[in-house]
Amino acid sequence: MLARSAAVRAFYRSDFTRLVVAGVLMALTLGAVLAIDALPGVAAPEAVVGGVATTDLVAPRADEYESTEQTRLAREEASAAVLPQYDYTPERGLLIAERQLGALEDLVTPVDAAFDAILTDDARQAALRSSIASLTPQARETLAGLSSVQWDLIRAELMQVLEAAQRVEVRDTLLTDARAAVVNRISVGFAADQRALMAEILAPMIVANSTFDAQATEAARTAAANQITPVTVAIRAGEILVRRGDPIDDLAREKLDRFGLLDPAPDPVRAAGWFLLAALVVVLLLGWVWRFRPQIWHRTSA
Repeated sequence: MLARSAAVRAFYRSDFTRLVVAGVLMALTLGAVLAIDALPGVAAPEAVVGGVATTDLVAPRADEYESTEQTRLAREEASAAVLPQYDYTPERGLLIAERQLGALEDLVTPVDAAFDAILTDDARQAALRSSIASLTPQARETLAGLSSVQWDLIRAELMQVLEAAQRVEVRDTLLTDARAAVVNRISVGFAADQRALMAEILAPMIVANSTFDAQATEAARTAAANQITPVTVAIRAGEILVRRGDPIDDLAREKLDRFGLLDPAPDPVRAAGWFLLAALVVVLLLGWVWRFRPQIWHRTSA
């Protein structure tokens, strides 16, 4: 009995040949069945026509990856959100305010001279009308009708308003708006025609003290973009990547490329893995049969 059992469990050359042949056939068969998973999905080149999906394109497996396209879009959005940078500083505002106050002094010097000179009323009014050449006829008449006391009040207001207007930021892109709004800085205690006169004098004196800084703007936008971390995308197996009729934009193209759906091809690494698993399973199975079921293993040689 023991001798027969030993004989049955002995491993002969014929057993080796049988093991190899059976193992290879079974491993190839099982591996081929399992390797179907490595074949391309339902997508084919005709699934995208003219940049539009002709069918629902589905993820063949789950995956998680850093999306270059979504990261790019997020960084572009962060960069675009950065406001233009200007070179204004309080020190620069003060410097330009002092310079413009000097220019205003020069502008109104002929008016001061007309009031200081000993002239008849008609001569003084004539001098006042010609003192500031840029004024409109209506503003000239208003200036000619002022008394010395009224002019002193207006002169002081001009200096105060100009200094206040120039010490805050005045962007070169908004200079027209700043000049138009200067009338709102003038005290409402003055008559309407006097406020209009002051606005005409002050508007040309307002200059930009803040200029667009292209280099600083680009640096700020680059810094904002660099703060965006790479965007991670998680996709579930069976998730619809692109629906039928939707255009294939850069974001969709990235997903389809990730799964090889734009140019479907077998996954050799995945297929090799399945064949290796099949070979391991077959070896274990045949080894178990030879060791524990010898009557099945030697059935053909009986």
